[in-house]
Amino acid sequence: MPDDFDFGLLEGALPPIIWRARWNDLADKHGLPFRKGYLQNLDYLGRGPKRFYRRGRVGYRREDVIAWLNQFMSENASSRMIGFGGRGDD
Repeated sequence: MPDDFDFGLLEGALPPIIWRARWNDLADKHGLPFRKGYLQNLDYLGRGPKRFYRRGRVGYRREDVIAWLNQFMSENASSRMIGFGGRGDD
């Protein structure tokens, strides 16, 4: 996926509420980056999209996910180009 991809293009395809339990299904179907486990880790670190809880499940509003993906991918584009370590020794 190009670094300048606009995830807003997926607005019509994604449901209004994205349940974290279904993230992998949506990722496979619509090309969302990451897997559910990585998203959980980002949530734990406070770096994931704005979330809410309903009946013990974690959910995200579509608009929050799209805005977060666009911001997250642009902020991390340079480190992905260099490599995971970010030191340029890969």
